[in-house]
Amino acid sequence: MALQVIIIGAGTTGLLLAQGLKQTGIKATVYERETPEMYMDRPREWGMSLHWGTQSVMRLLSPELRGRIKEVWTDPTIPDNSFYELPIYAGHSGELLGKTSDRSMRVTRRKMRKLFSEGIDIQYGKHLLAIAKSEGGRVTATFADGTSVSGHLIVGCDSANSTTRQLLLGDAGKVNHLDLTMLNFTCKFDVETARLIRATHPFAFNSYHPANRMLWVSAQDIGDPEDPTTWTFQLIMSWPGTPRAGDQDLADQAARTAYLKGMASEYAQPWRTIIEKIPDDIKFGTDKVSSWRPFDWSTTTLLAGVTTLAGDAAHPFPPYRGQGLNTGLEDAAELAAELAGVKSAPEELTAAVQRYEKCMLARAHREFPLSEKSASAAHDFKRIHEHPILKMGLDRASGFATQG
Repeated sequence: MALQVIIIGAGTTGLLLAQGLKQTGIKATVYERETPEMYMDRPREWGMSLHWGTQSVMRLLSPELRGRIKEVWTDPTIPDNSFYELPIYAGHSGELLGKTSDRSMRVTRRKMRKLFSEGIDIQYGKHLLAIAKSEGGRVTATFADGTSVSGHLIVGCDSANSTTRQLLLGDAGKVNHLDLTMLNFTCKFDVETARLIRATHPFAFNSYHPANRMLWVSAQDIGDPEDPTTWTFQLIMSWPGTPRAGDQDLADQAARTAYLKGMASEYAQPWRTIIEKIPDDIKFGTDKVSSWRPFDWSTTTLLAGVTTLAGDAAHPFPPYRGQGLNTGLEDAAELAAELAGVKSAPEELTAAVQRYEKCMLARAHREFPLSEKSASAAHDFKRIHEHPILKMGLDRASGFATQG
């Protein structure tokens, strides 16, 4: 049986899965709801910490693409061994609370998508509407533009708000929203502020505040290391309770900018200057922090065995330890390995998918307690020293038990 795999969503997990399947000769096509212009020019892009997922990336990419992996770094000009420890501060005083214990690299999602998409068949403007089993053990995806495609397996890699998950599981697939509001955006700064940020740390630093706020600052894309006007940075602020998205304090861009800048006096340096110098013409919305715990659906849905999930579609974690990216990359490696062994009958494919799901669920369930504790401790300053990032860095959850 010559497998045909339909991947929904051209994010990092879906593209890496397609690369891995390509290496084993399995036909895979990626279907992305955005147009090429929207996809490559999104107004806001997340930066990410690549740590344990590195092994999966190197396993699935071709030798040629592996040799270009530095292209996804925020600053590709730095030496190969320039991994970093993330410093964590008390934002109101500047006190160093600790550093992560692992070695990670800061990467840019846009750059990862660009590298991972090379040589992959991506169909754009494909908004998934329906999934149905078809004859011969096949499955059909139907899109909003009236087209459809059939294959042996559909893999939903279409974000925390996954349409695939909703179609697979119905109401049980609805994402949960935590009572956390997030402002997340990228921008350039004046030369002095840009230099101040990189002098504090060349990649990223995080801070927590007695008002139960988290403020993250990181380099997003260092265009020319010698020219601070080309440097783009990412800022994330999140907090529990009010104001929430839609409240008067956050109702429009002017209100959001004023709310954020109004906090500057509550911070020590360099955060005070960073907040004050946020460009007045910046544009950003508000995000709800989401979460969803996967479960064994192998006997509860008619699409089991011919539809599965990976990455944020399978296990959207609150984004406070980099678990989403790295766990999703592991999903891609595990699923690609299982599918590579499928040679003939549909029953063989179903068994391979079930083995993947069993491993994926086990890993996700190990990570979720840490993810939830990270989200909680990050927004309760009195408990900040309980934050897993201060106790175990960015290691896998499997290492947590050995460290208390």
